[in-house]
Amino acid sequence: MIYLFDDMENISADVISETFALMPHERRQRSLRYKREIDRYCCVLAYWLLLNGLKNEYGITDPPVFTYGENGKPYLDGHPDIFFNLSHCREGVVCVISNAEIGVDIQDVRPLNIDVAKRVCTISELDRISWSREPERLFCEIWTIKESFIKQQGGSITQPLKMLDAHTLFEQVNSKKICHWGNRYHLCCIGEEMINED
Repeated sequence: MIYLFDDMENISADVISETFALMPHERRQRSLRYKREIDRYCCVLAYWLLLNGLKNEYGITDPPVFTYGENGKPYLDGHPDIFFNLSHCREGVVCVISNAEIGVDIQDVRPLNIDVAKRVCTISELDRISWSREPERLFCEIWTIKESFIKQQGGSITQPLKMLDAHTLFEQVNSKKICHWGNRYHLCCIGEEMINED
């Protein structure tokens, strides 16, 4: 299930403080490392979405404890059959929960930085971006697809991003994709099974 919060103008201070108090020490420290207040809030909101999702889907009410895969991907300690992934940006926060490996990414649309695009995109993707009427949106879409794919695969991949073509990734693996455009962001979720949106 995909849980999305994108009403960034109406972040509840009570939800932030109550959730922060429930977070494990390492997750609190992670949220405090962000320089901007909105990023700290988004990190806490991602955990809040996870808490609500675990309660809704599995009846789990205790705050989750994370373990980490070899490349840093988080898992739920004591629940090897539950998979989740979190992501946030200035425009929204997303949590996805599944019974199989899953990856999600959300990114706000920003002005195109061609140097970054050259490090991330294949030649054909760069060509498509150069001809696009909305190159910023196309780059954002490519970025979120690649990031969610890498996260679904365990958080690391041996080949650089520019060697992965966002539109042919799914011919290589048995995964399904859900993409969603918000007002100023793109979200992509990739999993072994079709995920419901909430």
